[in-house]
Amino acid sequence: MRPDEPVPTLDDLDPEIESFRRALEVSLEEEKTRLREEQGKALERIRELSENSITLAESEWEKYEEMLRSSRESFIEELRGRMSYVLDPVLERLMNGDLVERAASGILPAAYRERKEGCRS
Repeated sequence: MRPDEPVPTLDDLDPEIESFRRALEVSLEEEKTRLREEQGKALERIRELSENSITLAESEWEKYEEMLRSSRESFIEELRGRMSYVLDPVLERLMNGDLVERAASGILPAAYRERKEGCRS
């Protein structure tokens, strides 16, 4: 301010203050509208992310279940192979013993068989 200028009074400033206040209110409303739009977009994005997360979790769970099924099936196959490896020779010996016994029973005289059975008792 220059010394020769009159000092503004409150009445002189009132229209300027009112104009500034209105401009601030308009700016505030615009900012509120912008923030509401951003909030809506953010909420929509959160909803999309949660749906994607659920879909991803379901997909991962299905893959995990499939892996378990596959793992179980391969375990069963491996177990069958091991059981066969152990039991086949035993069953073969049992079948051979039974076959030999039946053949001997058919060939040997009845008296020998009776005597043999008497020894078992």
